[in-house]
Amino acid sequence: MNLLKQLISEIRRDHRELKSAAIALEQMRTRQDVRRAHEFEVSKKYARCVVLSNEFLTGNIVMAIIFAVVRPFGADDMDYKLMISAMWLLVSAAHFVLIFSTLKWLVYFVMFRVGVAAYVLATVLIYTITACLCVILAMSALPIEIHLRYFEMVLVFLLVIAFIAGVSVTSYLVMRHPILVGSTGEERLLALLPAELRGEILCLSADDHYVHVVTEKGRDLVRIKFQRAVELMDEAGGCLIHRSHWVSVKAVVSIESRSNGALFAHLKNGDKLPVSKGRAREFKTLVGPLL
Repeated sequence: MNLLKQLISEIRRDHRELKSAAIALEQMRTRQDVRRAHEFEVSKKYARCVVLSNEFLTGNIVMAIIFAVVRPFGADDMDYKLMISAMWLLVSAAHFVLIFSTLKWLVYFVMFRVGVAAYVLATVLIYTITACLCVILAMSALPIEIHLRYFEMVLVFLLVIAFIAGVSVTSYLVMRHPILVGSTGEERLLALLPAELRGEILCLSADDHYVHVVTEKGRDLVRIKFQRAVELMDEAGGCLIHRSHWVSVKAVVSIESRSNGALFAHLKNGDKLPVSKGRAREFKTLVGPLL
């Protein structure tokens, strides 16, 4: 009987542990889903901001008008002025649609997954490729004689114009977006947070493939490697106090030392973080004079 009771007790304990683990896993998946949704929403807003900007719209319209009037690539041999004008206007419209439909995915999969350098290169390439495709499709309606007569010139001019356009758009993005041009690592990290949470960063805490970024205005979960986040905060005047925690020196209000040797950092927002023994001396050296 005692053996049976012990067995039932163990089964119940295992069941509670499995249930707790399942709840923790579900919470982690929920946080990941929320973060992915937030990242994709940022990507869509960013793409919409770029594509619907006055500079981008004006550039497409001006390009279409110039091409319609000048009629390059052999189009000046044709008498169908209305058709040529319509063709270049359609090229501009198709280019606009392709850029709009691909840019948000480009931002999401490259900027949030690979990095800024790859994003800059990918922006130039995606802009160049879509411009080339639009023009090639539009010119497919022209007579074959024009293709044969102007093939080399068309190819060279098309690649040059498209590449210059891609570099121009990339330069515009670099000037306008804080993720690309943040003067400090802290600004680049803050750019990944919702606008209402941006402020002085108090601490960072690792959570699997995510990092809890705590600011004076709140906290959010960001999909970034903890080591990368700490590198971005290198100039912010902070200290790595644990393999999973980084704190800003200015955010520490007191240090708690227990009888068993455990050390904790109390932050001005009320958080309490453990300090590992291997990093305690460096932490006290940095924070001690400020307390």
